[in-house]
Amino acid sequence: MAGSLVTHQGDTPYMFTQEGQDYKRLYRSKRELALTLEMSLIPGYGVVPQGAALGKIVAGDRAGYWAPYSPNPNESAGDPVSWDGARAYLTEDSGTGQTVYVILDDSYKFAVDDVIAVNSDGGTPYQLTISAIDRTTYKNKAAITFTGTISVSHTTANNAHIAIDTENANTYSKCQAILEYAVDTGVGVNAKGGLGVRIVTNAILFQGLLENVDDAAVTDLGATEDGQYLILK
Repeated sequence: MAGSLVTHQGDTPYMFTQEGQDYKRLYRSKRELALTLEMSLIPGYGVVPQGAALGKIVAGDRAGYWAPYSPNPNESAGDPVSWDGARAYLTEDSGTGQTVYVILDDSYKFAVDDVIAVNSDGGTPYQLTISAIDRTTYKNKAAITFTGTISVSHTTANNAHIAIDTENANTYSKCQAILEYAVDTGVGVNAKGGLGVRIVTNAILFQGLLENVDDAAVTDLGATEDGQYLILK
């Protein structure tokens, strides 16, 4: 799929090539037997690494697009995140209200009408919908405002962050596939997203080459762990 083109929200077509990537290194089984499908990743996440867990957006204006899956830090002992690019860390404590602040470049991971999760280590996640993003008031950060309210503050000392909620059925994301090879989605104002390939079923993958596949993701995928392998049925 070298030289694939993808457009997002009227932007200039963005090209990313598979050339030079050993996408077969993820597989213990034969790659040709796996069920894989193309999909569009939303902008702003930089290079999403090979083997990253993914989820499909089901609500808002970007429903149907895919986003990196961010593990819930409170579903297992210790924070299970191995690649934190799926998150945008807050620049200050969330407080109790309707607005949080992230660095300016990270704000381009999100769009108005996105459903997101606000969370932190040991905190209570909140599912909220973005109503506004202010990227002009401050030079180095953006204010993201929600239709709902955060009742208990999430602190930067506990890695307070926001992430796309790809399920929209509870307060955190759902993992639905694995990224076959790295995709550059761009960073900041010029980010345009990218076209990639997701591994869905019928594959045995090396767990050591996967990113953000926590226990909850394994359950979401209906997969089985067997030593160093993840079996997608």
